[in-house]
Amino acid sequence: MEWSKEVICFTGKSVIPRAEMVAMAKMAGASVVGAVTKTTTILVITDIESTTVKARKAREFGTKLMSPEDFLELIGD
Repeated sequence: MEWSKEVICFTGKSVIPRAEMVAMAKMAGASVVGAVTKTTTILVITDIESTTVKARKAREFGTKLMSPEDFLELIGD
């Protein structure tokens, strides 16, 4: 994955503190944002089935949703 092309938003609680995941994403070259917009490429969300505003916007915009565990696995590769 070419992280420099990714715009990531994090939401929900995780076993790994959000600040650590944000730092990992930035170190990999991704941009991290606080809200889901049309340019957001990944929403890391605890509950993939969530109906929160961020989750609904992500689905509307076609943003990829992934669990924190999937993010950690992907960023570790």
